[in-house]
Amino acid sequence: MSLHPATAIGALTIDCSDAKPMVQFYTDAFGGTPDPDFPDLDCVRVDGLLILFRELNGWTRPAWPGPHMQMHLEIYVDDLARAEARLIELGAGKPAIQDRAHLGLVVLTDPAGHPFCIFERPTPLTVVALSTAPARPPAHPSLRQASVREDAAGVAAPR
Repeated sequence: MSLHPATAIGALTIDCSDAKPMVQFYTDAFGGTPDPDFPDLDCVRVDGLLILFRELNGWTRPAWPGPHMQMHLEIYVDDLARAEARLIELGAGKPAIQDRAHLGLVVLTDPAGHPFCIFERPTPLTVVALSTAPARPPAHPSLRQASVREDAAGVAAPR
């Protein structure tokens, strides 16, 4: 019997027009490292997840807001303002339109225009408080399908 689940996510492939700046951005912004198993691919491994960048001719940049986001990531950060400034310095964009319904969350885009959201990482104290607090809607609409709660500051955390 295997110790691994019957199915597992092996990688995330992100389409783009130019893979090199994507590899550099995800390496610098999220601590990505080259994967020695795939030396000839444009990819990085971030927190154990292999992220592949696939160049496509005629690729269309995603739109935020709107139905053509294609995908987006939810990123925990330790300090929202510092992380936002650092990510923008590394090449992230900040769309003029932000998700104003969810304070404590900032929408940014990677160099290819894929949106991602940053919000402060729940602390152990927040998690303890959540275990005794009544459930409330999650901090971001994309988290509604996951089982999450929100603390008083609007930070989402898994139950």
